[in-house]
Amino acid sequence: VDTGDAFIHASDELQQDVDVILLALEWDPVIIEDIDEVFYENLDVMYKAIYMDAENFEYLVEELQTDKDVAKKCVSLNCDVYDYLCDKLKEDREIIETAIQNGYLLSGFLHGTEIYKEIYADKELIALAIERNGGNELCFASNDIIESGKIAEKAITKGLSKIEGLNKERRYDKKTVKAVFANMSDESIARKTAVNVMGLP
Repeated sequence: VDTGDAFIHASDELQQDVDVILLALEWDPVIIEDIDEVFYENLDVMYKAIYMDAENFEYLVEELQTDKDVAKKCVSLNCDVYDYLCDKLKEDREIIETAIQNGYLLSGFLHGTEIYKEIYADKELIALAIERNGGNELCFASNDIIESGKIAEKAITKGLSKIEGLNKERRYDKKTVKAVFANMSDESIARKTAVNVMGLP
């Protein structure tokens, strides 16, 4: 099986072979549509399919989709699975933490449930997001967290390059502003920020 297309031309016997299915999924995760539905209950197969493409979570049998341990494992394999979880699991702090730990950006929670307000006010989750995904995650934090010296400093060391991640006092601290501008990779953005946000020439 060098491509997913090869799978649909295989014999019925081979299409029931888990090793063949796993290999085919690695080459083309879309073949999830072509495998026998009995394998939608097979976690080895589904974990592979979900690792390759988060959308494949929707093929997992409903009973397993709502199982917290299974959902957590899926999110750890592919953080974008979070978008496909039921509201109850989306609000589970352990799953939220797992998603962030595996690369899910705080901006994604804006499209989820009302839980995002609690997430943006949670110091531990904000610190984790900054550590894992970079300093600009600070921009989604609540005002109380942005005011926090330690977390803001951590964000700067992790590449904060957006002025909106600083409180008003820090925006006029030379050392802090210099560090943030140094993190801006695009000079034109830095210049525009200086003029429009900072009011600098």
